[in-house]
Amino acid sequence: MPVVAAGTAHAVVMWFELDLGGGIGVTNHPSRTSHWRQTVQAFDDPLTVAPGTTLLVRAEHDLRRPSVDLAPGHWRWSRA
Repeated sequence: MPVVAAGTAHAVVMWFELDLGGGIGVTNHPSRTSHWRQTVQAFDDPLTVAPGTTLLVRAEHDLRRPSVDLAPGHWRWSRA
């Protein structure tokens, strides 16, 4: 994620967009009406960020649980 302002990052907000093929899709983007909610994952410790830098975020799901990684050594979230 590109950092656009100096400050402190406390969390990441996530939503999904699925392309099911044939022009059919599903999303819980904040601008759309859906029964699916977005999720917020707080960092273990706040991160100082500066404009022009990039936070590398990896979010995945292994069919059992989600996991999110941000800046190795800074933050990791996983639900057991």
